[in-house]
Amino acid sequence: TDTVARVSKQWYQRRVREKEKEKETPPPSKTILTRKMLDQSVSKLALDVFRLLTSQIFSGLMPESNAPEEPSARAHSSNLREHVAALLFIDEKLGLSDLQRHIFGLIFQEIQREAQEINNSVKGKTPVTANKSDLYCFELLSMLHSLCVSKEGRAFLASRLMVQTLLSLVHTGTPRIQRLVVPILRKILHYIAPSNLQSPMFKEGSETADPGVVHFLLACVAKSLQLQMRDRIAKGAPIETTLDQSIENMLPGQVSGEVATEIVLLLRGLRNQSNVWKQLIEDASLKLIENLKRLQKVVVNPTMYGSISNFWLALSVLWVVSDDNAWIESLNEKCKALAPAESADASNPPKPPEETKIQFCSNHDDGVTEAAFNCDSCRMPLCGECDRVIHLPKVRRNHQRTAIISDMIKIDVHEGCARVKLSTLFVILDLGRNKAITQSRQEQGGYKCRFCGQNLNANNTAAELVLPSVCNEQECRDKAANSCLKTHPCGHPCYGIRDEKECLPCLHGCENEKEQSKKKRTQDHEDMCMVCCTESLAEAPSIQLNCGHIFHHLCVVQLLSKRWNGARITFGFAHCPICKQRVEHESLNALTKPIWDLYEDVKAKALIRLEYMGLDKEAEFKVPGHLYHNDPAGFAMDRLCYYMCAKCKKPYFGGEKQCAVAAAAKDDFNPEELVCGGCIPGSSEQNCPKHGKDYLEYKCRYCCSVAVWFCFGTTHFCEPCHQDFSRLGDIPKEDLPVCPVGPKASKLSG
Repeated sequence: TDTVARVSKQWYQRRVREKEKEKETPPPSKTILTRKMLDQSVSKLALDVFRLLTSQIFSGLMPESNAPEEPSARAHSSNLREHVAALLFIDEKLGLSDLQRHIFGLIFQEIQREAQEINNSVKGKTPVTANKSDLYCFELLSMLHSLCVSKEGRAFLASRLMVQTLLSLVHTGTPRIQRLVVPILRKILHYIAPSNLQSPMFKEGSETADPGVVHFLLACVAKSLQLQMRDRIAKGAPIETTLDQSIENMLPGQVSGEVATEIVLLLRGLRNQSNVWKQLIEDASLKLIENLKRLQKVVVNPTMYGSISNFWLALSVLWVVSDDNAWIESLNEKCKALAPAESADASNPPKPPEETKIQFCSNHDDGVTEAAFNCDSCRMPLCGECDRVIHLPKVRRNHQRTAIISDMIKIDVHEGCARVKLSTLFVILDLGRNKAITQSRQEQGGYKCRFCGQNLNANNTAAELVLPSVCNEQECRDKAANSCLKTHPCGHPCYGIRDEKECLPCLHGCENEKEQSKKKRTQDHEDMCMVCCTESLAEAPSIQLNCGHIFHHLCVVQLLSKRWNGARITFGFAHCPICKQRVEHESLNALTKPIWDLYEDVKAKALIRLEYMGLDKEAEFKVPGHLYHNDPAGFAMDRLCYYMCAKCKKPYFGGEKQCAVAAAAKDDFNPEELVCGGCIPGSSEQNCPKHGKDYLEYKCRYCCSVAVWFCFGTTHFCEPCHQDFSRLGDIPKEDLPVCPVGPKASKLSG
């Protein structure tokens, strides 16, 4: 209080001098402030400042008083609010006052203490206090965020010590603290030279060098990713892991996908705001991508990549560069220009440029199909498919072949996925799901299964199948039974389904005059199916939907057969996972026709219900730019909930969406308990002469909402009460509230 009083005194004296100057007349001697008057004014101002700080910082922690507020108190509160605006919001013309600098300096100190306490708790240096609230730290950071509005405030805030403190909260803070810290860093981090900052990953006394702030931010992004590692050659289920599971104690704390997205925007912004940061980020990105060339030659099993920290950082780089095609092209060109890292010493001289270039299949001779082997006997490079076909005869099966491992790297982004292709490694990052998949690209020479990739011999080959190159595993046999038997003019097999009128275009990128008129192909044989996200498109029969996107046929069939999740009828499952257009294909007509017939039925009922409830006059779907602009049907089906009756198999109305969301319905519901009003026992006598039983509705037994569930053959429930039926069933009848009653038997006013 003494410190605030001293600063307040200085501020008050300056204001007095400014007022005297405005009047341009010397103040009369009789109005000169005495020492006593000045002390009283300073004390009052100090008290106002103290109340300001407590009300702003501790407002959520202080108990509310039930006593009525006096008029004088309301006036005083209004004055304090004006004082808040004067202290926290910066005048662009005047800049920061001395009082503001001092107040924010005190806030800095408190944030540093809170950050130190949070970091010690996360790292296990101090015991975690049970139920400790983050409100105090959050309120302090909120005040800092208000300082970032003006240029003067950002410059004042951009100190090395403060930035270091904020960086430590990026991975250790609670989710809402992280969501507040990263936007602050986006506004001030470019003011600080990266050489003046120390990564929170660096440990004092460690022999290893400081990895740098860029590596730290990339590691934070990697903490939100899920990695699936699979080896096509070795049989077994894919291994799924995260950074925290694979590398212990690399970086404590948790980072959500939402915060990781903000960090990616932070890195992109730094690259655009500062040339120094741009050079640092681009150099770090290039080194991490280049490092994949070394890893592909060292790592034998693809399932080992999860334990390599630099691999996780390379995944984060893919996310950061995914929106900048020029940056991606620059990385590809620089990777081509750089000599292999292992050829820098005298014992291993640099290779000529032609030896590091991609070799193409001599049999295809199209300049597109990449070679995977060099046959010493045939003396030509071959792709995996040609290697199998050419060496299928017994006289050629013993030819010596060597795998081609080039130092070329190709990065590309399409259909919401970033990909890296190397000779022996393929990595794909699904940007929408924060999921990465890595698998071996190295083809094994010789005769192998088309689907699972295992080597074939006389003992494990399914010779009775029409489709060649298939092992006798039941899963592969089932895939072969539905696979197309045709071969494209380019020599690559068709990866479509059998007896399809129009074959799937070649997924190796080959095109001919006949295929140019077909739907545009935006995926290739190494792309993962975006439904299962476990196998590439070439590993199972696939179909191209009318929208142009390609998926495994069986995956789409299972998706349509399972229909919606939960009790409420929705139709998101029947839309393309990539472009959200309707799923349509000639082989799926038997599945899609009943779905779209149901859609039209729900749509018609929803529009009638929308008009009945008076919601057809809502302005939401009439505003340009709104999600449902000029789409009353979409608005109705989004807002109103419909359920499938277990008896008559017809959809019936069950309330608005907000009620279903509040109930947090579980997926393990019993469909037999969903019964419409017309199928409830005893409803046969109730019949509308115009609409029949289609629009019969019942009230929930425990509240005034429309019933959705009919359970035990006797009881009607709305969605929220159905989730809480155990507790509600134990309430004596005389203890239930009287109308009006909200969900879960909560008494409403009125």
